[in-house]
Formats: sequence, structure tokens, C-alpha cells
Amino acid sequence: MSSKYIIETRNLSYAYPGSEEIPGQRSTAIKSINFNLKRGIKLALLGANGAGKTTLMLHLNGILRPQNGRLLIDGEEADYSRKGLAKLRQKVGMVFQDPDDQLFASTVFQDVSFGPLNLGLTEKEARERVEEALTTMKISELAESPTHRLSFGQKKRAAIAGVLAMKPELIVLDEPSAGLDPEGTEQLFDELDKLNANGTTIIVSTHEVEHAYFRTNEVAVMSHGELLAQGQAQTVMGNEELMRTASLRVPWVLKLYKLVSGLAPSDERYDAPKTQDAAFDFFKSKITK
Repeated sequence: MSSKYIIETRNLSYAYPGSEEIPGQRSTAIKSINFNLKRGIKLALLGANGAGKTTLMLHLNGILRPQNGRLLIDGEEADYSRKGLAKLRQKVGMVFQDPDDQLFASTVFQDVSFGPLNLGLTEKEARERVEEALTTMKISELAESPTHRLSFGQKKRAAIAGVLAMKPELIVLDEPSAGLDPEGTEQLFDELDKLNANGTTIIVSTHEVEHAYFRTNEVAVMSHGELLAQGQAQTVMGNEELMRTASLRVPWVLKLYKLVSGLAPSDERYDAPKTQDAAFDFFKSKITK
């Protein structure tokens, strides 16, 4: 029987070489991280800059290897052999914060096709995967465009398409909204919602609390290299002391919810709204009562 978790870390710790010699920098980037992720959910990894989010994410597809602790994939110990890493990276796709760190081929089509061709697929099979990925990310018309001529948002989509073409079960995105305007951010999260609805498990690192609250199922909060909490967004993000410790804001919807709840009769109970539309409808109904 496979594990209910697609990925787990147990007492995971890592320190970058030489970090102990840099004044003002902690020697351990992440410390004793116990993290798990169920299949099919969309989780936001929250934390201020320097919290350790990227370091944790780089362990999830084997870019970094634990110095202490373990990484489990489907309940089994991660295999760091060449064959094992290839299998891990087919299951767990990583999208970096800066797409220029990921795009290297001359054209979008060539870049997106690199992964499938290295899986040993035929040219026809690889082409089908590339076309599907480009369609999903709505950049089919950019297939023959030079990657260096793309806008930042287009580069982000091309980088994600390159991961999608590998058909991973889990996609890990490091600060995907960084560098995007509000419209571009909403469009990107819409595409991630569709991928998740079709069964892809997703982790998004961010410090944007509203997107984390409204657009994910669960959140995990990090601070100074430690995992402070993981669970449902309403519970974790509604903990003001926890969020303050992590140098994060409580989402506006939870602040208003707490205010309205405090004014409600003792026999009237309701859950915090989880979408923006539900939030507006909820607060409107309380104002117009």
C-alpha cells in the first residue's frame, strides 16, 4: 500500500557550506523540518524572506541533499543515485523564482521538449506532450519564439510548461508571482487551480498572505529555518501570534471574520469564507442584516 503522503521530510536539516563564517547569517538554513503533503492538495509555503522556504523546496526534488534527516517519496526513502534522482525529478517538478534560471534553449518549443526527449520518448510522443503543455499554459503561439525575447510573464509560463511536459505528480513553485503584475498573478493562479483540479499536487512558496488564503487548501508557515505550523488556512493563518512570529500579516478576511464573529449572538456560528466571492457575500449579508 502506498503512503497517503506524496512527499515527507523527517527532521530535515541543512546548512550551506561556509554560512557559519558570514557575520549575521545563521549557520543552519533549515532545522529539523517535519513536513508532509497529501496527494491532490494545493499548499502554500509561507514565510518572510530568508525563512528557509527555498532551501526546503530544493530538497523536494533532490537538488539539495539532506545533511541530517530524511526525504520520503510515497513513503520510501529518497534514492540519490543517478537513476533515482531522474525518477524523483520526473515525479516532482521544480519551477524556480527566476525563469531565466530555467530556460536555456533557443526557442520555447525546444526548451519545453528537452525534458520529454530525455525521458526516452519518441519525437512524436515528446511533441504531443509539448503541445499539450503549451496549450495548458496558453502560449502555443509562442512555440517558435526565442526564449530571450519573451516578457517576464511569458517566461514564467514557458518555465511551467517545461515542467508540465514531464507530467509530474507534484509541482513545486518558488515565489511564482514574483515579478508579475496583479493581472498576471491572477491568471497564473487560475492555471494552477486548473492543474490542481485535474489531480496535480502543488506547492507554492509565497509571502503574499491573501493569495495563500484564497487560492490554496493548506498552508505551512516557516520562520528562521523552522517549520512553525502546517494545516488548514483558516486555523493557521488566523493565529495572530504565530503569524506575527513569522513576520506575516493575518489576511484581511480573517481579521474581518473575527470582528464579525465577536459581534454575533452567542448562538450564531459560521465558518470563515474561503473564496473572495464568498467573503464579499458573507460580509455584505452581515452589513445589510
